[in-house]
Amino acid sequence: HREFKRWEEAAQVYLHSAHLIAQYLSFVYNHQSSTVRRRVAQLSPSAFDHVCPNAAAQPPLATSSAEGQFQDTLWSTAALLSHIKEAVKCLLLASMQERALDVLGILSDVNRNERMYPELSYTLDWMKSVCEIITDKDKGAQKEKFAPRYYRVA
Repeated sequence: HREFKRWEEAAQVYLHSAHLIAQYLSFVYNHQSSTVRRRVAQLSPSAFDHVCPNAAAQPPLATSSAEGQFQDTLWSTAALLSHIKEAVKCLLLASMQERALDVLGILSDVNRNERMYPELSYTLDWMKSVCEIITDKDKGAQKEKFAPRYYRVA
């Protein structure tokens, strides 16, 4: 999708992937020892419901011996964060700033819960810049929308 500049579809692919990674990490967190839990971000897959409603309709991951079915590098906290960031970039390229803010909210929740404060600061700055884009667009739209027009009534 990125190759053909279908940014909205590319963002949905990243969000679906992030949803699956969150589902796997949630399984690992709930079924593993405390040492494994410390290495896994705790993010409920339901956090994606409002930004990617179709993800909940997908079949769940297999839970039997799931530890052996997944590669750690692809199904990790780092991969989860990477997919969320890429989704935001695609949403911004698609001019979907409000949806990008929703996804950045998920990212900030992960950063806050995992006490990743430098990343949280970066995410909040990113949210600020997106809000400024929205504000600038709204100002331009209001100027066009509320421009004085005079009609002669006979």
